[in-house]
Amino acid sequence: MIKNSPLAISSMGKIAILAFLLVVPHIASYAQGPDGDLMQNPPDRKPASSIPQKKSYQNHELEFLNATLYEKRGDVFKAQEYYRKALAIRADFLPAATNLAISLFENGKQDEAMKIFSRMATQHSSSPLATNNLGLALLLQNQFDQAITTLHAGSLQHPYSFDLHFNLGTAYYKNSQYQNARQYYLKALALSPRSYIALNNLGCTFIKLRDLVQAEARLQAAVTLRPRYSQGYYNLAYTYWLMNRKDKAEEMNQKALERNPNHHFALELKKILFAEKDKPREPKPDLSPQ
Repeated sequence: MIKNSPLAISSMGKIAILAFLLVVPHIASYAQGPDGDLMQNPPDRKPASSIPQKKSYQNHELEFLNATLYEKRGDVFKAQEYYRKALAIRADFLPAATNLAISLFENGKQDEAMKIFSRMATQHSSSPLATNNLGLALLLQNQFDQAITTLHAGSLQHPYSFDLHFNLGTAYYKNSQYQNARQYYLKALALSPRSYIALNNLGCTFIKLRDLVQAEARLQAAVTLRPRYSQGYYNLAYTYWLMNRKDKAEEMNQKALERNPNHHFALELKKILFAEKDKPREPKPDLSPQ
C-alpha cells in the first residue's frame, strides 16, 4: 500500500522547544520532522539568549545559563541538574522549567516532563509558549482529545499565535477530524502565509477530504516555497497518482527521490508506477499518517 505521510510539528526548539513543526510556528521556529512524518512544531526550548545580557544576574539566572552551557556540550544530566537548581531558587522560572521538561521528555521521563508542562501552563496561563508546549507534549503522546482541549483554549486566548493554530490543526488531523484540521491550518496560514509546512499539512488534509484539486494547489505551493522539500514532492506525486495522472506522478516522485534517494514511500510509489505501466491495478491507498 502507498502511504501518504503528511505533516509537521511547530516549535519546541529541540522537541524545537516543545512549534513546533510538526514543527513551530512554533512558538519560535519550524522544526521539520523526518520524511514520512506529519510535521508538528516541537516544544520550544528557551535559549540562553532568552535572558537579556546585563551587568549582573540573579542566582536562578546564573544556574540557567550554566545549564545551557552544559546542554551545548551534550551533558544532558548535568544540564538537568542546573535547571533544577534554578527552579529550586525560583519555582516559576519558565525558561528553566521549559528546558528541563523538554530534556526529560526527550530522554524517556515523559511523566515527570508532563507534570512540569502542566504546572507551567497553570502558573503562566497568559503565556502562549507554556500552553503550546503542554498541548504539543500531549499531542506527541497521542492524547489527542486533551491536546485539542488545551490548544483550542490557547488559540482563543492568543488569536495571533501561529504555533497554537498550527498544532491544533495537527491534533485534529491526528484525531481524524479533517474539517476542523482544515479550518485551523487555514488560520495558521493566514498568520504565516509562507509556511511550507502548513501548506504541506493542509494539502494532506485535502487529500483526506478527497478534494484533490485543492490538495494539488497547496502541495505545489509548498514545494515552490521549499524546492528541496522531498516530502512535499512525494505528497504531490501521491496526489497525482490518486488523480490517475501517472506521468505527473512519476515526475514529482522522481523529484522526491532526487532530493532524498532513500525516501521509503517514494521508492514504494516508484515500484507501483512501474508495475502499472504493464498491468494497471486498482489503487488501495492507506492515508493514515505515519
